[in-house]
Amino acid sequence: MVGDVLVQMVCISCKRNLLGDNKFTSFPCPKCGETVIFRCSKCKTLSNEYTCEKCGFIGP
Repeated sequence: MVGDVLVQMVCISCKRNLLGDNKFTSFPCPKCGETVIFRCSKCKTLSNEYTCEKCGFIGP
């Protein structure tokens, strides 16, 4: 939970649940900085595309 908001740890690219996965990464959206982006190690390695749900930024 971040503040009063429940954060779901789901890969933004493949929608895989990341609970129990110790190799995922998380970072703020490079454009708006307001959304936390979660990516599994597989999608990060393959450079799978993702889209920020708040501002629409598309990243590799």
